[in-house]
Amino acid sequence: MAQKNEVAMANTVAILERAVKRATGEDVETLRKTPLGQQRKKASVRTGEKTKFVTRFPLIGRGNVLGNRIKTTDQINAELNEAFQK
Repeated sequence: MAQKNEVAMANTVAILERAVKRATGEDVETLRKTPLGQQRKKASVRTGEKTKFVTRFPLIGRGNVLGNRIKTTDQINAELNEAFQK
């Protein structure tokens, strides 16, 4: 039974990886190694539209404390540098 589940999982992962390659033009391993900023630029060039990140989940408890805002890499780096200095 466990072996059947492993085979089914491997097939599912293979199907998902093929779908990702069709959608992005890149294989999963390349995407894992590529920084998000580069992926965003490639997607923008490929689609001709600016890439946006949108939250689509219900807020439970504290939820997303940033609301619909996102932080830039510079903002995050500044906060991390400040925290590491303490």
